[in-house]
Amino acid sequence: EEEGEYSTLTAQLFVNISRQFPQQFVDKLNCYDDGFGSKLIDHLLTQNSSKNKNSDLSTYLGFLVVNLSTVKSFAVLIATNKLDSFSSLLSFGETSLVKSSALQVIYNLSLQDGLLF
Repeated sequence: EEEGEYSTLTAQLFVNISRQFPQQFVDKLNCYDDGFGSKLIDHLLTQNSSKNKNSDLSTYLGFLVVNLSTVKSFAVLIATNKLDSFSSLLSFGETSLVKSSALQVIYNLSLQDGLLF
């Protein structure tokens, strides 16, 4: 219970920071772990399909991915490796907020010029 509460608070803090400074947020996390983007998306997907769901955590992770999807390097990661996962969240997302986040990520990808070229 307490671990889930800390995870939710951390995700909420990350959402607030990433909303203001998405590029810097991605750059800092890439310094610590090159694979953080994939791990973050996988955690969102795992959290969404877990038996022990924490809907607040899923919501904040979704918001975090939405914010980061405005950064080109993160958008490329999603478009090349994780797009099917976001498509499935549109149908099978735990809450309407998770589904809305998946839709917003796909929308953000559509705004990226030359995403895969």
